[in-house]
Amino acid sequence: MTWLIGAVAPATSSGLTTFQEWGVPIIVAVVSGAVFYALGALTTVYLKQPRLQIIGGGSGGGAQPDSFYLTNVTVCNRPGRLGFTIGRTVVLGKTIFNKHLVGIPVSRDPAKGITGQLWDEKRKNVIGGAALHWQDPDDPLNRPVTLRQLESEQQASLFMMAQQNNDVPNYYIYEPDQTNKPIIPPVKLTGDRKVILSLTYMEGRKKQDIKFTILTDPRYGKVVVRQGWR
Repeated sequence: MTWLIGAVAPATSSGLTTFQEWGVPIIVAVVSGAVFYALGALTTVYLKQPRLQIIGGGSGGGAQPDSFYLTNVTVCNRPGRLGFTIGRTVVLGKTIFNKHLVGIPVSRDPAKGITGQLWDEKRKNVIGGAALHWQDPDDPLNRPVTLRQLESEQQASLFMMAQQNNDVPNYYIYEPDQTNKPIIPPVKLTGDRKVILSLTYMEGRKKQDIKFTILTDPRYGKVVVRQGWR
């Protein structure tokens, strides 16, 4: 004869076992706490870290022969996002929904002490030898600065190249004199080239390298800055 011996948890007054009444809620609470802790750590440690991104650019200047033409790029401390991405939905060759993000934005910490330099495509030599200049909207005289701080979602213009109208197609890194006019260096640049914009911030602890191509318009000789290597 075979004896089967089983252990049955005693039932409580509610009809549930002790494990069902106490164990399951405790496990659910522990798992939920772990999940929320992980999400909190992800939000605090990763998503809140400042991250810079190029979101545009521009150019312009005076029309006189001795006036200067300047180019700039727009840098933004983009907010993070806690969520996921839904891909593009296509039915019978027709797009029903475009790719979009689902979730909530997360404000990033300020990006402090941002400096910019241009390097050659092999990142061996600095082009121009000096730090790039930022537009400073808080200065009543609009004097450019070499250090900027960007709060979450804040953006700022970073000057890149300068060119005098009567000296095209030559160009050079923008460096202002006391009147904010570009200083004309003894050695100028010409022709198309690939460069790397190196942004350093948080007292040098963080760095981002962004590729750019410097082009000259074949019709008018004006300098053009494009993100990416072409």
